Amino acid sequence: MQHILQRIFTILSVLLLVAACGGGGKSPDDSGNNNVDTAHPSTAARATALAANDADCPAGGILVETGIDDNGNGVLDDAEVDSSHKLCNGADGQAGADGQDGGDGRNSLIAMSEEPAGANCEMGGTRIDAGVDSNNNGLLDTSEITATAYQCDQQASSFNGLLYLADARVDGMNELYGASGNTRLLAAPSIGNGSISIMKLSPDGHHVALRGDLETDGVSELFVVDLLDGKPPYKVNGPLVSGGNVRFGFSWSPDGSRLAYLADQDTDEVFELYSVLADGSGRVKMNGAMVVGGDVDHSFKWSPDGSRLAYLADQDTDEVNELYSVLADGSGRVKMNGTMVADGDVQRYFKWSPDGSRLAYRADQDTDEVFELYSVLADGSGRVKMNGTLVSGGGVN
Repeated sequence: MQHILQRIFTILSVLLLVAACGGGGKSPDDSGNNNVDTAHPSTAARATALAANDADCPAGGILVETGIDDNGNGVLDDAEVDSSHKLCNGADGQAGADGQDGGDGRNSLIAMSEEPAGANCEMGGTRIDAGVDSNNNGLLDTSEITATAYQCDQQASSFNGLLYLADARVDGMNELYGASGNTRLLAAPSIGNGSISIMKLSPDGHHVALRGDLETDGVSELFVVDLLDGKPPYKVNGPLVSGGNVRFGFSWSPDGSRLAYLADQDTDEVFELYSVLADGSGRVKMNGAMVVGGDVDHSFKWSPDGSRLAYLADQDTDEVNELYSVLADGSGRVKMNGTMVADGDVQRYFKWSPDGSRLAYRADQDTDEVFELYSVLADGSGRVKMNGTLVSGGGVN
């Protein structure tokens, strides 16, 4: 039994190693989001008993199959089988004399568990243990393990390390470095006087956004580095007009799928709000048409579920800041505040409720220089004043 088990386990390990060379792609849902991450699918295996009348194994045996789990369901489906191997039982020998009754037989077990990133698998993976269930409890106990193999992931699902900016090679030229076991240069300007001014890691740990003059001296643009594929940074803002720049304020959506940024991209000195997918596609302008002299303020906030983006702008009336909300794809734009009194403004202090259903804001909406607290539904309806009556000279801080 021990010899047979070792043969089965050895062949299973070899087949898994061969299957690990396969690949896959992402499987987007109807909305275009990659809700099932199959960019780097793992391998899977299954073992099936062969009946005694099998054409290749007259005495029966075991069929071991492996392949890439393309749909990410954790099961090796029939369409995913890439290789197979039959382990045949030997033919029955000549019957001998009856001997003394032996003890009850023992079952062979295989157990699979998650293997963290470390010495056995640099990026994590699956540990596969095999052995005989000596105590017949149906579990493969630690003391019963007689063979172990590892099926390692080919790529991590997020960056696990430290990111930092440093002028390590040229004084005054900030570059992006990643430290995860060893230090790597991840992004650097392609011009002599360039530098990275700020970086922000995406919430899913897959990308980092960079602002800096990496390509044109004195022109700040927005770039993204995929921390898992090892490729150079790529630009995600649109073409800038002469004199245009991306401002410091940029923000990842909560799921890391989109990046919102502020830039005078279309008209010099007119700062507007844009959103782009992490891969640089799907770029849209988020604000509406601006009045002469209008700008979007740098205080904009994603809703907790990432479905909407709230922003402050003197979009309709120059020098009158009002609050707006827009869907992540740039549609469904609504004004959130009520009609403003002369010289009234919405202040920068606005915040989404934890479930994203309402937005609270502070404004001198009803009386100039009397700041009060309001709440409104995400679609702009259901607006209410939250504070009570204020004394003369009172206000919400």
